[in-house]
Amino acid sequence: FFFFNDTATTEIYTEQIVGSVRCVQETGTWDFIGNQIKRMGSSVSSSKFGHLYLKLEKGFFYPGETVTGNIYVSLIQNYPGCTINLRITGNEEAHWSEQRSGTRSANGKSQTYHYTEYYSGSRQILQHRFPVYSFPQGWIPQGQYAIPVCFRLPEYIPGSFVKNSLSITAKISYQIEAEILSLDRGVSNMVFYQPITIRECVKETIHSLRCEMNINVKTWCCIGHGNANVRAYFEKNAYAPYEVANVICEIDNTKCDIDLSDIQFVLINRQRFVCSTGHSKQLSEDVTKMIQNGLKAKEAAVGENRRVFSMAIARPGSNYEMQPSTEGQLISNKYFLRINATPNGCVCCSTIPVSYTHLTLPTIYSVQISVVAVSLKKK
Repeated sequence: FFFFNDTATTEIYTEQIVGSVRCVQETGTWDFIGNQIKRMGSSVSSSKFGHLYLKLEKGFFYPGETVTGNIYVSLIQNYPGCTINLRITGNEEAHWSEQRSGTRSANGKSQTYHYTEYYSGSRQILQHRFPVYSFPQGWIPQGQYAIPVCFRLPEYIPGSFVKNSLSITAKISYQIEAEILSLDRGVSNMVFYQPITIRECVKETIHSLRCEMNINVKTWCCIGHGNANVRAYFEKNAYAPYEVANVICEIDNTKCDIDLSDIQFVLINRQRFVCSTGHSKQLSEDVTKMIQNGLKAKEAAVGENRRVFSMAIARPGSNYEMQPSTEGQLISNKYFLRINATPNGCVCCSTIPVSYTHLTLPTIYSVQISVVAVSLKKK
């Protein structure tokens, strides 16, 4: 069993695996592995000596979780290496460009020119390499072997993320490798590699979410018309993109003589990218919006008269790719719920009131373990 201690020195604690290597005799097992090798193609280490393959228990893991699986080795002749290693790496990087303009003097005249500035940042999140098993004779005999692997991920690592657009390329990625190092310079190492998906944990206990706002309504000449109160309750603070949020909304407009024309609920995605010099770029986009009817002056929709409705987390029919919630040093991706209440008529002296609250959306991935959206763990 291997344990990663997430400290500055990143020590690795191990317990020796005794009798963990076993020869595999079941034909069905190796038929399955053979099919996996064909599907994985070039990522499988194949040579005149045989094949090397790594199969994890599942396709995604959480920080601090124990990763388990098996390394399968199929050799048709003796291999000049004795130690099977496991290596896991994690990297975070962001690259983008920004259009700038400036002025310069030419022939006594001021001219405007345009140019592009490029920003880049990268860091290594983790890198660990440790032996899983060593054959005592100094070489690996011909045969088929299954070697169990078990290690624990660091507690505080950001979740996997990927973004590719015309101006921004950013990712938080992890990779795990199984390798057998050759002791013969004339023989290549055997290496199998594959991405490993990390889902960022919900840092708070899943609980109901409340948004509340008070509106002081003024019209032309700053004439006061009272105030209104809007409260919205969401059943939880974390959702999957395929889910529908059930919302309870209470509106108290009894102390205002202006109608509320509508109430808007907007899910906002905010992204922040940081380069090596500290310069940052921030993006904000409305993911989905729902508009509900408002309320007439001097009326209330509270208690038994409260409104209950459903709000889709993902925009129906949209090509917008929802990215997972994550919080790295160079990449931050968060979601917020915004409530807008719009008074009827012209409003002066202030903008339309807005209320924000943070919403967590962890990751969901397809069967191919590629990022497709954000979510809670899907059962």
